[in-house]
Amino acid sequence: MSTKFDPKSKIWIGPQNKCIFNPEIGLGEIILAVLARTPNKIAQISADNGVKLTCSELRVKSIRLAENLKRKGYKFGDIIATVSRNNHDISAVVFGCNIIGAPVNCLDPNFTATEISDLLMITKPKLVFCENYNLKNVQSALNEINLKPEIILTGDEVHEDMIHVTSLYEEIKGLNERFYIPPSIPNPSKHTAIILCSSGTTGKSKGVCLSHSTMISHSSGSGNENDSLFCFSSLYWISGMLSLMMSTISGMTRIITTEPFSGKRMCEIIENYKITRISAPPSQISQLLEYKDIDSVDFSSIQLFILGGSFVSDNLRKRLQKHLKNGVVIVTYGLTEIGGLASLTFPVIKLGSVGTLRPRMMAKIVDETGTNLGYNESGEICIKFEFPFLGYYGDEIQTRNAFDSEGWVKTGDIGYFDEENHLYMLDRKKDMFKYRNYQINPSDIEEILQKVTGILNICVVGIPDHDNGTDLPAALILKNEKIKLTETEIIKIAEENLPDYKHLRGGCYFVDALPLTPSGKVQRKLATELASQLYEKIIIC
Repeated sequence: MSTKFDPKSKIWIGPQNKCIFNPEIGLGEIILAVLARTPNKIAQISADNGVKLTCSELRVKSIRLAENLKRKGYKFGDIIATVSRNNHDISAVVFGCNIIGAPVNCLDPNFTATEISDLLMITKPKLVFCENYNLKNVQSALNEINLKPEIILTGDEVHEDMIHVTSLYEEIKGLNERFYIPPSIPNPSKHTAIILCSSGTTGKSKGVCLSHSTMISHSSGSGNENDSLFCFSSLYWISGMLSLMMSTISGMTRIITTEPFSGKRMCEIIENYKITRISAPPSQISQLLEYKDIDSVDFSSIQLFILGGSFVSDNLRKRLQKHLKNGVVIVTYGLTEIGGLASLTFPVIKLGSVGTLRPRMMAKIVDETGTNLGYNESGEICIKFEFPFLGYYGDEIQTRNAFDSEGWVKTGDIGYFDEENHLYMLDRKKDMFKYRNYQINPSDIEEILQKVTGILNICVVGIPDHDNGTDLPAALILKNEKIKLTETEIIKIAEENLPDYKHLRGGCYFVDALPLTPSGKVQRKLATELASQLYEKIIIC
């Protein structure tokens, strides 16, 4: 089954096959049922210390944690936050909360105290799980907003004055985990299971509420018990959360690490654990391809290498594909608000496309007046999923603004469908800028310059020229220091390969680091501010 187009309504419709699991029951109940099927199978392996969890062990820990939370007074609807890395405890923490119907608000463990307080001020959790290494940050954040939830530690390190999650794994007298029946979750399509955060690439993050049904639907039917899945992203990101849910619900083995990304570490994990499925943002792949020993790495186990989160150039995809003897690079398009992927390039790959719609997805392309467009007409991509986005937690105004008048989620992305119903994502609506009334997609310039040897990562922005009422294209570049390359050479390459209005009139600047979100997405707002500052220095000089 493939994507179809209704010429009358000008709406694209993905395959309508039903979800494998019943999405009208609780997420925790589904997880426990799946884990019970293969009790002796390895569900999770830590690449840090080799700790393994069988499905039975993970199931028992999740049940005991859920019941001990109830004994401590936590109940259905109570928000529980996590500020933890992908350590060996965090899966049982999330599943335990899912079981009792407590929405899990996942924050990135490397956030500053201010970033943590900004988000927890919105969700006001009753309980926070964090690690010893970031305990002071979490405590400082809570003090800043005068919030006093209980704090429980996860991970290897303990603290003499703090409760550790292992106390919640203790056996409960009279509880038979084998015959355990989880509490029923009323209206799972309308009850929040997970609160993630919008990417924060264009401003402050918002709490994205995803239902039990949404998570079940997105996590079903991909992979099997012979697969091993790996992703560096923490549970703060939809990619990290889906890796946890998909690996568990589809019966895969999830490989985890608390270590930060590096090309070397990624290669070690792929080889040591024979990873079959891996997901990463393009910024990580750019660095992976620069790893000095990449040509000697054994990628033969990989079947699917999934790229997404931001624009993926064809050049980057092809360079990665050369290293995969038995696998294929898949480019995806999705957003946190719909709970996962809207499209992917599998099984058919078309140059520049982000693929066809996934099951139970619908899409339309609209112009600035909200009129639906047809084939090869560019406009804003709007998405509908079988289970609607529940909104931004505690923010009715932003929730209303997220939808159009017909209930479609406005993605803020510009794209189009071709005659074969393949979707093309051109750029983010908010990222686009104009030079003398010419609309510019930053990715058009980035894709050309990304091919230049020595460029590891690049971000093109428009520097506001208020005197002339226009934006000046400028490039921030992370460069391989071993390669001789100058800003002047890059400006010349742009002039030779791009039309006049896309030339780098705002300059080209080598930087030590691009402003990134923890998952590797460029923060465009901060990048624009940085480029503007560098441009001003040149003007003053």
